[in-house]
Amino acid sequence: AARPSSGTRASWCALYSLVAFAGSAADRVRAQVLDLTVHDVGLAIGDKPRLSGLRINFRDRELRQVNGINVTIWSPYQPATGAVNGFALGAPMTGAKTINGLGVGIVGAGADEDFTGLGLGGAGVGAGRELRGIMIGGIGVGSGGGITGVSLGGIGVGSGGSVRGLPGGLIGVGGGGGLPGC
Repeated sequence: AARPSSGTRASWCALYSLVAFAGSAADRVRAQVLDLTVHDVGLAIGDKPRLSGLRINFRDRELRQVNGINVTIWSPYQPATGAVNGFALGAPMTGAKTINGLGVGIVGAGADEDFTGLGLGGAGVGAGRELRGIMIGGIGVGSGGGITGVSLGGIGVGSGGSVRGLPGGLIGVGGGGGLPGC
């Protein structure tokens, strides 16, 4: 059987070394931030944990609190952390542990716990616990705890708890805790 040439072996060794280096550098790269803030006020590009101002990030992992605008490209790593107080914008999705204010995602917007304010999602809007305010989802709106306010889903609105306010869906509306006041 033919043996690989020393050039081929060297190429494979270089490739393996590059892969190993890239894997070990991944943790350092994901934590990098272009921080243009003074005392956490201003602009940050990357996963800066706390900020008042504008924060732009691919995908949230270290989010603690944003007061202002949080722009993301993808939903947060699970479990989602932190709070967005202001405007959470996602292209295509956005999310956090809690959202207070405006949450807009081309595909969807959601909170692991509570979402209070105005939520707009091309496919849907949701929260693990409570939705409060005006929530509009192209396909649906849903929560694990309860919904209070105006909730409109193209197909439906559903909640593990009660649904209070003005819900609407082309196919249906349901709540595990009932529909008091509807």
